[in-house]
Amino acid sequence: MGAEFYPHKRMNLIIGPNGSGKTSLLEAAYILSRGRSFRDNQISKAISQEKEHLELFGEICKPNSTVGVGVHVSHNQTEIRLNGQRLERLSDLVREVPLQIFTPRSHELVERGADTRRRFVEWGVFHVEHSYQIFSKRYKKALSQRNAALRLRNKLENIWVEELVSSGSRINEMRENYMAEFSQLFPNYIASLVGDIALETIWKKGWPQHSSLEEALLNGNDQDKRRGFTLNGPHRADMVLKLGRENLIRRISRGQQKLITMAMFLTQAKLLNIKTGLESILLVDDIGSELDAGNREKALEHLKEEHVQVIITSTDPLLERYGGFDRLFHVEHGEILG
Repeated sequence: MGAEFYPHKRMNLIIGPNGSGKTSLLEAAYILSRGRSFRDNQISKAISQEKEHLELFGEICKPNSTVGVGVHVSHNQTEIRLNGQRLERLSDLVREVPLQIFTPRSHELVERGADTRRRFVEWGVFHVEHSYQIFSKRYKKALSQRNAALRLRNKLENIWVEELVSSGSRINEMRENYMAEFSQLFPNYIASLVGDIALETIWKKGWPQHSSLEEALLNGNDQDKRRGFTLNGPHRADMVLKLGRENLIRRISRGQQKLITMAMFLTQAKLLNIKTGLESILLVDDIGSELDAGNREKALEHLKEEHVQVIITSTDPLLERYGGFDRLFHVEHGEILG
């Protein structure tokens, strides 16, 4: 069974009951932009039961060009093409269109550990610093080799320190530059979405603040040997969110977490637009989840004001009464109506 979907370049609403296929529509958009699923680590799980493969086609419309995207997913491989040319690197697809997704679990960006927030920052840096991926690959390779040497106790761990310092210091420099600009924009979104709270963002680079990476690696070498892995470096970085002296998560409700996460996504989209001129896509699955009517309308007003394409799903037919949508769709039994 096939379906065609032509969203507006700004505000789109998809209405339908649970299980009607709304989230599958967002998943298709996500796969076309990211080359993977947000619902499962195995993209092949997106294939319908009793089907052998999944085919997706889309167009990325830019001011002066249109890029065709095709994704073929079978149970043992995924093939992606841009304008008919097969891609060898997934990053080439991701760079074409900056897309983020806001789901009922997006509060985990605030609630969970450093890995989740670090990936959020890396996504932003990747889109504004084209050399970031090069240094990131170099660092990850050197880190893997050093950790292997530490586990084997073969005394070769320090031959990787020079590369870790070279690539790791450059990674941190790009992240810190990004976070400095992010932190200038973020308070405005917090004030308008969440209210007057003294929220502070602190970038922890992954090693002692007043040490160089080389000093941190050499000083921590004995501890690394005992533990069998590298304790210091940009792979341990985190964007910490605090209210006063306390960790943010201890003092706010789940609904506030959602609004703070929305503010983070909008800040990132704004910064990307300022730095590159690119307009982001924001997918919002089940906007009513843990947001009351007032906060939901507040979020919708901000989404409408931004230079982003927004595709929202909801089970609430009353949401159609909000006048800010440019295009409405109804989904029933997997079929797109309207």
